[in-house]
Amino acid sequence: MLTSWPASPTRQSVSWSNYSRGIGSHTDLTLKQPNLRPSPDAYQDFDDFLSGEVAWRALATGVAMPRKAICELKKDEATDPVLYISKRVVKIDEADLDPSDALSRIRIFAETGSGCTTILRQAALRVARAGYPVLITRPFARRLRVADVIRLIINIQDEWAEQRQGKGSGSGALPCCIFIDADAELAAHAEGFLRQISNDLNRKIIVVTAHRRSRDEIRESINTLRLYARTSEAELYSIGRWLGEYCNKWKLADIPDQSDWRIYYNSFGRLRAHEPSPDGALIDSPALFLIGLYPFIKERVRDQRSLTRYLYEKWSSIAEPNLRDVIQILATASSYGCAVPLECLLRDAQLGSTLKLKHTKEDDRFADLFIEWARFGDHTRNWALHIRHPVLGALLISATLPHESQAPYSPLLPILQQMSGTTSDVWLCEQLAFRLGGYFNSESARFSLEVDTPIQLAARNIFNEIPDVVAEQSRVIKHHHARYYIHLAHACIELIQKKSATSIPLSVLVEAALASIQRAESLVIQAQAISIGRDKSSNLFTTLAAASLRIAVAFLKNKDAMAFVYFEKSINFGRSAVSDDLANGHALFTYINSVQKFLVAVDFNRHSPDFILRLFMDAEHLLHNLFDLQKSRLWRNVEDADAELSILDLVTAHNRVAKRLNISPIVSDFIARTPAARAVLKLRGILDKDSIDKAYQIENKASELRALREDLDDSTLRAEMLDLRYKLFVFDPIGRFDFETRNSILNEMALHRQNDYLQYLHDHASLAFQLEQMERSEQLFQELREYRAHNPEMWMWRNERIFVDRSGDSIKPRRVVVRITDALEGWATYDNRMRVKIQPRQWGDVAKGSYLDVFLRFRMTGLQAIDSRYAARDLASISGQGFPK
Repeated sequence: MLTSWPASPTRQSVSWSNYSRGIGSHTDLTLKQPNLRPSPDAYQDFDDFLSGEVAWRALATGVAMPRKAICELKKDEATDPVLYISKRVVKIDEADLDPSDALSRIRIFAETGSGCTTILRQAALRVARAGYPVLITRPFARRLRVADVIRLIINIQDEWAEQRQGKGSGSGALPCCIFIDADAELAAHAEGFLRQISNDLNRKIIVVTAHRRSRDEIRESINTLRLYARTSEAELYSIGRWLGEYCNKWKLADIPDQSDWRIYYNSFGRLRAHEPSPDGALIDSPALFLIGLYPFIKERVRDQRSLTRYLYEKWSSIAEPNLRDVIQILATASSYGCAVPLECLLRDAQLGSTLKLKHTKEDDRFADLFIEWARFGDHTRNWALHIRHPVLGALLISATLPHESQAPYSPLLPILQQMSGTTSDVWLCEQLAFRLGGYFNSESARFSLEVDTPIQLAARNIFNEIPDVVAEQSRVIKHHHARYYIHLAHACIELIQKKSATSIPLSVLVEAALASIQRAESLVIQAQAISIGRDKSSNLFTTLAAASLRIAVAFLKNKDAMAFVYFEKSINFGRSAVSDDLANGHALFTYINSVQKFLVAVDFNRHSPDFILRLFMDAEHLLHNLFDLQKSRLWRNVEDADAELSILDLVTAHNRVAKRLNISPIVSDFIARTPAARAVLKLRGILDKDSIDKAYQIENKASELRALREDLDDSTLRAEMLDLRYKLFVFDPIGRFDFETRNSILNEMALHRQNDYLQYLHDHASLAFQLEQMERSEQLFQELREYRAHNPEMWMWRNERIFVDRSGDSIKPRRVVVRITDALEGWATYDNRMRVKIQPRQWGDVAKGSYLDVFLRFRMTGLQAIDSRYAARDLASISGQGFPK
């Protein structure tokens, strides 16, 4: 999966065999200064580069022209991605970073055909030559073993740092740069890998991830390097001159002259990458100036029509018909960014015999133009075949299957029909389902109820042909199949709301919408029952909750009583989604929004006041969680910029609901007799549009909140309002240091409110440590580690940051002594029992058995040693002073 260059100036210092089981099968290990001369077969190196092979030797000798400022970072601001990445690495190297902030992320959003793969490799070479270890993914990788990557990074950082001088030898040693093709695996797997690396390593790492996106998605992205598939006439001529000089330097064959490049530009260079295309088109028409280099240089193919004809002629010239079928299958799969496992092809008797037979030299040469081999997944034996570039596949499909050119599917159906449920089958179907799911978003082109859109037709046929023996092993497949039906339901809803836009009777539309959502519900329930799936149940139920809410709103506009049936479904699905993952921002938004819309629309006479108020109080409780997730940026499945605006909308809506509850005669009378409801509505009145921590910064609101907190200590409210009472302590810059009271509240919560308590387990372990109840603290941290071992993405409150001394007139970080137990991986002990994570390079030369004066920070699963600067920052962050500048 990885290719890497150790950065040692004099030696290859890492024993690669130590890591070959987890990483080595997907990697090459190369020295910092790759051989600067081509191999004896220099022409083959050049040919490999043009045809899209890795071709590191050709890249190392300068075959790829530096394209300079071709990315956008800010609007209308051109940026050189290779220079930007290398400067970020050097800057991070020289910076003295807090270990918990040591992982940095650079994202590239790129169009198909933009040259992103070559840019990633150029950047990797530049960073490696500057003296930094680099890991870069190969195509179609699936999952990294985190433990192996961590051991590798620790080894190379520590060994190479011995030979370094000057800046960069501080916290975390020298940076390790990881280039990940995030689209080579499911997004959730890539993000999970990054979270684990960040949580477990705390060393300087720069992660560069590349994502294939449409032009609209790239344009709307924030804090990304935006790379479009476009060129200028001058740049194309420069590429021609550069390649010509390269060929002259290494005495290779002549390439086209400038007049040929001018014709090439006039044919390709002016094509825009993503002009509006028909609804449901899967492959946008890309700028072919990079994709067409190989046939142009090799055979002077100068325009798109000629390129399509050239590919078709090469394909049709293959004498073996089954080999042509293989290429057509791979071309179809490439439309979805997929390779096809060899095992899946060998099941077909005719295709299998074709792949095993020896072909004529001419057939092999023509097939080699299209086909490339790759390994995929976790096992070294898993070989797959894929088209060298998806655009070549798209052009071939447009010539061989013009009626499916926008979303091909039929060549894949026989492969799907013969699947038997192996790992390879599941892998391929998950990739297909995931890619198809990208076209079922709310912004995607809607489906049609009259004539199938191309993607609608392709998705239906592909999902229908995936055998049950495969689908029943994967939540990913079931989830995205459910999303297909939800997207179909949305098409029905749009027409229900705009009856004049269709001739389909309203009763038929309603029946179709309900049938689609019921089918989606069934698939989600099936997905939840799959224990080996990697998609969280929270995502499944959030999908259903959002769809049910949209149907409820549509029915409400038509004054249909079914609206309240679907409001109830949305609330129930939303509650399940939130229960499964408290950090799922989309789930929280959807659930709170469902409750608010229901409480605005419902006739209070139809439900008990207790039910109404319980819903409101539940939404209030989760609204505070949402504020904390926004502040800590720990939420998942949500974009920060959009979320901040949405939170304001939720708070405004919640205030409107509170006002309606207060003026309702039925509900207000119940409120007067219910202390818990009265307390929550009083809190809402105090906060208005502020979060609790912001309200504590306003003097009059702080006084009211402390008075409310005292009221909650009343015996009639104490057990029921433990969660709110705890929040009113922890967000109070004064009350948060009353560790005894907070610990007492959590002890009660553990006994009486177990569901609420689990999210405060980290707080409880940290508070026990603050109170020097070491055995209790270690016990609670062990429980926490066990919970996270089974659910590494489980979210918890982290309100304690630093071990403090409260003995004097002021609160200050407490200095302690720890003993080193593992100088290589960075471990020490405090009080001969509590394990402490350390960064050896942060403290200079340390040896096993030596002692350090440190301050203790509370990590998610234990303790970390830090110096006085970070201790002061941690204290400022929890005492309401903010971070010092």
